[in-house]
Amino acid sequence: MKRNDKYYYVYKITNLLNDKIYIGKRGCVCLPENDTKYMGSGILIIRAIKKYGIENFKKEIIKVFDLDEDAYLYEKELVNEEFINREDTYNIIEGGLTSPFKNMVSVYKDNNIITVSKNDPKYLSGELKHINTGKVIVFDENKTPLRISLTDERYLSGELKSHTLNKVTVKDKNGKTFKTDVNNPKYLNGELKHINCNMVNVKDINGNNIKISTNDDRYLNGELKHINKDMVTVRDKNGKCFQVSKNDPKYISGEYISSMKGYLNAKDKNGNKYFISVNDPRYLNGELFSIKTKKYDIMSKKIVQKTLDGKIIKIFEKAIEFEELNYSYLIIKKCCLGKKKKYNNFIWEYYK
Repeated sequence: MKRNDKYYYVYKITNLLNDKIYIGKRGCVCLPENDTKYMGSGILIIRAIKKYGIENFKKEIIKVFDLDEDAYLYEKELVNEEFINREDTYNIIEGGLTSPFKNMVSVYKDNNIITVSKNDPKYLSGELKHINTGKVIVFDENKTPLRISLTDERYLSGELKSHTLNKVTVKDKNGKTFKTDVNNPKYLNGELKHINCNMVNVKDINGNNIKISTNDDRYLNGELKHINKDMVTVRDKNGKCFQVSKNDPKYISGEYISSMKGYLNAKDKNGNKYFISVNDPRYLNGELFSIKTKKYDIMSKKIVQKTLDGKIIKIFEKAIEFEELNYSYLIIKKCCLGKKKKYNNFIWEYYK
């Protein structure tokens, strides 16, 4: 029996000009062979059709299924890691990774790829790592998508750039959403709005995450609070990142450290932005410089960091030292001026 009188099928789309292909899964109420208007939802195949014209693409039905799950599993078999890393495909993520696999992740185990629950203890502990951990999708000089390591020298040097670099998702006056360049005049003059403009993510009384307007009375009066209020993103000893309360004992003790510790946002002389380690050679030699603290490099007075019982931990001479520890220099300065009593469970004073 077909569920809800729908057909499920796996299809292949071929670019007749360069033989590049895209494989996907689809559900429809009509016979699959009559579903001719649907030509895939992948970002790269959509771009390719727009570039070359739909007349230069051919769609073929590979296999039809009665059950949604069977179609997803078959797509998963075809669109694997080896397939998406080929130069002749438009797929950039493995197949079968959406519903009914929305609570599943693909991980490496003994050099093999397996699918486990997001709540698998070995995944949560960091013993099993997601196949995309440490990876980034980039475009080469021919606009060919590649998935490479974040430590790849071509990526670190800027030769290869992330496919989302300088892109932003916006919505027009009709509510249609799409990606555009950050320098698009319509985005700069406000005609195109960021999809999250004047919106905020909050938790309702049942703990569910919902998105509402920043002008919503429930948000303004404090009934609904931002999902990240009193939360901090941390790293454990295995390097896995997750959110915990600022009052979590392991965060306070230092067992969990801020995910930003040792990293900073930087830019080059052309204004291109990067998220890098404080030990990145380009940062150390001055090729890249910090976005936040460049104008605060010179402090008029040294600042002392103390424990709550008054023991001196460190004396800071440059504002950039705070950013390297993911501390806000501006908040620390307020502490020194007596406008705040403490920050991050430390006392901050001007050195006397």
